[in-house]
Amino acid sequence: MIYQLLFVLIPLIYFYYYYRRFPEESSGNKFEDFFSFFGFKRINLDTLKKGVTLAFFLIVVYLIVAYVYGYFTYDTGDSVGNFIKESYSSLGWVFIAIVLANSFIEEFFFRSFLIDRFGIFWSTLAFALMHISYGSLFEIIGAFALGLVLAFYWKKDRDVYVLFFGHAIYNLFIIFIALV
Repeated sequence: MIYQLLFVLIPLIYFYYYYRRFPEESSGNKFEDFFSFFGFKRINLDTLKKGVTLAFFLIVVYLIVAYVYGYFTYDTGDSVGNFIKESYSSLGWVFIAIVLANSFIEEFFFRSFLIDRFGIFWSTLAFALMHISYGSLFEIIGAFALGLVLAFYWKKDRDVYVLFFGHAIYNLFIIFIALV
């Protein structure tokens, strides 16, 4: 979709113009500047452990939000599950690849780019509103709660790979739950 392309291009264009405007902040190596600017650190076993831990917290937050939302609204959130079932049955493994790519693009844009420029609240709100296409109030509320967890992890570690692994594992868990 077009918004994924924008989620990649906007930060790249910003990075280009930022270092043209503030050349004194450049290390002289564009690759090092890029990786540092967006929180790309080396992937190691610790990164994977942190990603799995983050996924666990995301799943717990999801279950809490689902319970509270269902308690007050009597809504089961079946629209998201139906969307996943329809998408998976028609696209199969391609759907999972898209989910993984979206996880990375969302973390790159909403956490490593937007948080430092607009703050946790606005970045998280934008992340939640992006999920409006699922057609469920539960998805928006859940995305906001999960976005807060992801944002606080970003502030703590500033490692986009930890967020990607956590987000991807969480998405795969949701796909698994929807298909069962």
